[in-house]
Amino acid sequence: MSVQTEVKSRLAEFSASSLPLVQQQALNTLVCRDTLLRAFIILSQHLAEQALVLRVCGRTRLNVNYAVDCLTNNAWNFEKAIVNFEEVKDTIPRDAFL
Repeated sequence: MSVQTEVKSRLAEFSASSLPLVQQQALNTLVCRDTLLRAFIILSQHLAEQALVLRVCGRTRLNVNYAVDCLTNNAWNFEKAIVNFEEVKDTIPRDAFL
């Protein structure tokens, strides 16, 4: 479910409640802040992963798909991914490289 859809859904639930308007507005604000915080956390994680992919690409000359595979197979740990790459680089197909 997208963040925007979740916000609309939660707002609809609160708006339909029998709470006084002031309390509904306070709850809506909290829901929006919570949703924005979660969206920020997801975006931050995505940016951190993107930075790791670029580091692996730069260090190994792997293309993005293989760099993601390398990181995924090594629990998104850069050092482990590089060690693993060095161990198997001779077996990787040529089209995996930039």
